[in-house]
Amino acid sequence: MDVCFYGVFHLVRTFMPEMIERKQGKFVNIVGDSARTGDRNLILSAAARGGTISFLKSLAQEVGKYHIQCNTVALGLIGKDQPSIDSAIMTRIIKHYPLRRLGKIEDVTGMVLFLLSSRSDWMTGQSLPLTEDTVCLANCSIQFSGKKS
Repeated sequence: MDVCFYGVFHLVRTFMPEMIERKQGKFVNIVGDSARTGDRNLILSAAARGGTISFLKSLAQEVGKYHIQCNTVALGLIGKDQPSIDSAIMTRIIKHYPLRRLGKIEDVTGMVLFLLSSRSDWMTGQSLPLTEDTVCLANCSIQFSGKKS
């Protein structure tokens, strides 16, 4: 809770006054996709991250009059190495992703650069998933324990 929610809260308190003074700014938050989808293994973390999404949606409504945008990127699995996930399970997960791969760092930077660019000047209060289809994973009954439900 301290890092996932209050960390974002403190960053906003640190940088928002200057953005308001300048009457412009873009605040981009990055969370794990469990914030949008939930995860029985990450209950508190998912709740805290979900709270930051709601916080920034509400903040976007408040600071929009100052031409400040607040958006969130919700990430799925990024990178080749996921040490907490068994390689056989990772292979099964990737097999069910439509693009047959995990996200790359370039995928993340591309989305963040878009949100910081003028191309997103009319976008605020959004939570954008940057992930493969997590619904597919749920429907395929894959669990990190390696058991099918």
